[in-house]
Parts: sequence; structure tokens; C-alpha cells
Amino acid sequence: MKGNSTIPDFTTAYSLKKPQHIINMKKKYSCLFSLLSILFISACNKQLREEPHSILTPEFFATTQGFQRGLDAAYAGTRNLWGTQNLFTMTVIGTDEFYTGKDGNNDINKYNSNYNTSNGTVAAIWKECYTNINTCNGVIEYAPKITGLPDEQKGRNVAEAKFLRANFYFLLVQFWGDVTLNRNFQTAPVTSATRTPLAEVYMTLLSRT
Repeated sequence: MKGNSTIPDFTTAYSLKKPQHIINMKKKYSCLFSLLSILFISACNKQLREEPHSILTPEFFATTQGFQRGLDAAYAGTRNLWGTQNLFTMTVIGTDEFYTGKDGNNDINKYNSNYNTSNGTVAAIWKECYTNINTCNGVIEYAPKITGLPDEQKGRNVAEAKFLRANFYFLLVQFWGDVTLNRNFQTAPVTSATRTPLAEVYMTLLSRT
């Protein structure tokens, strides 16, 4: 070849600038991200106001439907006691009616030091009894506010609720002796409790109040 050949400098021959539409798109995304960040931060600073529309509230007991549904729920709660193995397990401790299987219950059947309130069976019975006792209290407490039902039906529902409540308390005192006696319907969490003497619990249940 004649003369000196040179390699073209593509860095100068081709512009390295990005197309304008890409730059504009990046600006748009940047602005959008900034706007979303501002909205997110402002939303986090606002206090959450709960306005439930799809759950039951205590006032539901004051309706004709809620009055009956409350009693139905108290009856249904017995299934979680007599319909599971928990109650049977607790009532045969120290007997030879049942023997420990491979799936557990060693703490209760062997009556060892781990048989305490952290045991799932023990906790389940305690929880179910007090949950259903509170439901019964709701039926009893809201009964005078019910309109549109004959007094005879309201009285029958209240009597059944008192019987169920007494039955749940009977289970509690048989297992634990002195227990907390809740006479009123609780609508807010309670973090403390006082044990009521066994005799007072029985007297309250027999008084039918």
C-alpha cells in the first residue's frame, strides 16, 4: 500500500452523547420516584385510624341476630373441649385409662415437672373456658337491650347462657381450684387477674346471677 494508513478514531467520529429521548425518560422516572417517596413518607407520619366494617363488635349483642348468635357461639365453644383430646387428656392424669403414645403428651401422662401452664393442652382448656365465659356474659348483659323478642325467649336464652357459663367455671375449678371470676362482659384486653376463692365461685354460680 502506498502511504501510511491510519485507523479512524471512532471516539471522535461517533458522538458518545445519549439520545435525548432516553435522557427525558430518565428524568420522568426520577421525578416519579421522588413523588412516590414523598407520598410514602407523608403516609407513614399519619396515625392509622381503624374503622372496622367487616368484623363483629360488642354492640352486635344488642341486636336480635347477635343475641342469638352469641348463644350459638357459646354452645359451639363446647366442641373445642369435648370434641378434642385436650379435656380427656386432662381428666385422666395419673390413671391407666390412656397410655402415652408416640406423638407425645409425656408431660401430662407422666406427671413430670414440665406439666405446667406452658403445656399446650393446659393452656387450651384455660383459654377456651374463659373465651366462652365472656361470650355468655355478653349474652346475659345485653339481654335487657334487645327489642323485638318475647320476654320468654330472652329469658330462656339468658338461662341457657348462665348454665353454660356455670359449666365452664365448673371445669376450671375442678382443675385449678381458685380461679378468676369474671361477672361482666369484657370488651377490652385485661392484663391482670385476681383469683377468687373456690367457695365464692360456687356461690356465684348457684345464685344464678
